[in-house]
Amino acid sequence: MEFSDEFLVSKTLEGDDSTFTTLVNRHRGVVHGLCYLMVRNFADTEDLAQEAFTKAYFKLSSLSNPSKFLSWLRSITINVCHDWLRRQKNDTIPLETISIKPATSPSPEEICEAKELQEQVAEAIASLSEKNQQAVTLFYLDGCSCKEVADFLGTSVSIVQSRLYEARKQLKRRLMTMVKENFEGRKLSQEFDEKVRKAIEQAKKAQSQHVYREAIKYCDEALDALMKLTDSVEYRKTKKEVLWLKGDAVRLSWSREEAIKYYEEALEIEKKIGDKSSQAHVIGKLATVYSNAGNKEKALEYYKQALDMFTELGDKAGQADVMQWLGSMGR
Repeated sequence: MEFSDEFLVSKTLEGDDSTFTTLVNRHRGVVHGLCYLMVRNFADTEDLAQEAFTKAYFKLSSLSNPSKFLSWLRSITINVCHDWLRRQKNDTIPLETISIKPATSPSPEEICEAKELQEQVAEAIASLSEKNQQAVTLFYLDGCSCKEVADFLGTSVSIVQSRLYEARKQLKRRLMTMVKENFEGRKLSQEFDEKVRKAIEQAKKAQSQHVYREAIKYCDEALDALMKLTDSVEYRKTKKEVLWLKGDAVRLSWSREEAIKYYEEALEIEKKIGDKSSQAHVIGKLATVYSNAGNKEKALEYYKQALDMFTELGDKAGQADVMQWLGSMGR
């Protein structure tokens, strides 16, 4: 079962980093191709693609419409490449005006055995229209499908197919073979997804140790202050929110298992409040935490509880979310 980008984004925001790896694997080809289109430098293209995915991960919560993830990722990639071009003291130019030309400055690539072939291919692609350059590069560099290219460029499959047909006619059979062979050796390595994952993990560790410890400290102070207040619905809601925040901070800083006790305490308070809809959502979130912690049995128990409650409430959206979660568990 293949999940939508929107679903994978929501799962990532809930703390399941493995779903972001799925997004990287799904879109790595078009991001890699776009980076090459913009900087025309294979030596830096993979690093730029990795930077684009890493930035996307840390900015994911700012994506207001998860269904637009791909176009949002495209914008991030363009900005990453523009920043790189500025650092190289080149003018920033829009994607639509970029032509692929041989690098003018000496590099290790220019003195390797494939120098002549690379230059011929670059010159051949530069002879195409800008839109045909995009189609050829994205299609052949990492073997993207016409649909993947179309989705990334915001156009239709038939238009991409038409551009490829025109490009093939322009380049002729011999040059097209050269393009395919040259790009074939430039595909991203199988380890690229793992590199992105490790980069994200390292960045998270670097930024989280102080930030999340501060968050835990403030949560503890808030809980101490709440102890001095009288019991009320508002008191319970506030305490539930603080416990959930503390659980998030603990989970993100060192331990899912340790965080679960705060989530469970928050759930018990939610039950006392008596809001069935809110309770169902909390149970669903807690089920996801258990799933990510590897406790599939407990996760399934809670998902079923949430599904029963959403069904009783007639909440179709809630039911659909739980069914997707259950599907992701392979049930």
